[in-house]
Amino acid sequence: MTADLDRDIVTIKYNLLNLPELIQFKNGCQIKHTYSAGGQKLSSRYITVNAGVYQPLNQGQVVENLDVNENDNVTVEGMDYIGNIEYQIYRYFDWDVTFEPAELKYIYRVHNPEGFATNATTTNGPIYSYYRKDHLGNNREVWRASYTWGSTTHAAATVQKTQYYPSGLPWKSNSGDNPGSQPYKYGGKEFVEMHGLDEYDSDARWYYPAIMRTTTMDPLAEKYYDISPYAWCANNPVKFVDPDGRFPVWAVVGAGLEYGFQVYDNYKSGKSGYDAWVGDVDFLDVGLSAVNPTGKFKVAKTLLVEGTKAVVNITQNEQIKVNANIEEVVTNTLVNTLVDVGVGKVTDAGSKKAVQNANKEVYTANQKLKTAERQAQRSPNSTKKAENVKDAQSNVQSARNKQVRTQMLNSTIGQAPNVTQQGATIISNRALKDEEKNKR
Repeated sequence: MTADLDRDIVTIKYNLLNLPELIQFKNGCQIKHTYSAGGQKLSSRYITVNAGVYQPLNQGQVVENLDVNENDNVTVEGMDYIGNIEYQIYRYFDWDVTFEPAELKYIYRVHNPEGFATNATTTNGPIYSYYRKDHLGNNREVWRASYTWGSTTHAAATVQKTQYYPSGLPWKSNSGDNPGSQPYKYGGKEFVEMHGLDEYDSDARWYYPAIMRTTTMDPLAEKYYDISPYAWCANNPVKFVDPDGRFPVWAVVGAGLEYGFQVYDNYKSGKSGYDAWVGDVDFLDVGLSAVNPTGKFKVAKTLLVEGTKAVVNITQNEQIKVNANIEEVVTNTLVNTLVDVGVGKVTDAGSKKAVQNANKEVYTANQKLKTAERQAQRSPNSTKKAENVKDAQSNVQSARNKQVRTQMLNSTIGQAPNVTQQGATIISNRALKDEEKNKR
């Protein structure tokens, strides 16, 4: 997208990474971004022409040096992004002293995995706020902890509420929702509304939720020719998530949740091993139409299973626990995929000996459970005997889980051809390198 006249955007200029560095609006206002060589956003500047321009701009036009020339009609503000810290910027012109534009900069927001802190450098700060997320990782509410300002103590309160259309576009807010109090919303991404842009910064590309399309192509678009390169989450954001704007790898993690429920249903119907994890799973239903459900594992299939292990845990009482921490899920999925497939050889977990050992552990655990149950029946009032039964039941469940996963690995991943293993290595290594960059 190089222009969008519906939003009065006449020009969009991109850098070498296909990320927008200049957005020019019809009334003269601008948005400017700078990025690192790896594509991480370093700063944003919002240039406002307070009284507009004399002549509305035409498509392709740009007002040059608008933010560096002295002009009482222009206001410049924005953010600098350094790690998990945001610095708020206000630019002013002081030709009497410096003869050049100057900027006021102060720490505005310090992010952490659960929310953020503000007023970190004031005598009354910091003030802590926390996100309440839904199952897709969208920030639905912001809860502010109690704090003291001067001699007044303010009670904890919900300070922002956001409801979304399936595409991620926020609904029209109600009184008290405070939509502008903080911009991190759908998928935890920054929603930029300045000058009517209304787009999410999704790292690898920008996303316009009003039409459920991105403004540039997916960097991994060649991996799925049957879907538009501008599509978001394969046109199904209710089922999939896309944490960084590059869909194919992360779609598998998002599909893992639905896949996990199929595995769970298989367990409840009495299936186990390969049948529960692979053989009796409808991969079409989880959005992997290119995967042969009875064939050998492909990279996508491997990531799907590892993603499910990271997302879904079937507990002893056959309840499902879901891990909603996307970053943790992604990290575990990629690491386990690299270990299981990317090494270019059959893993220990996928060897026949490992299967035999797992079967032996299940048999031993069941025998111990039977012994514990007999002892408990002989001493029905013994608390210790009852606890022994619970411990034995837990050991049986753990052994069974290990048996299922070992059988699944032996039946599929361990038999993957070298080409698949090489492909997994390439994808996993690239993703792991990206994780390392984000940690620096």
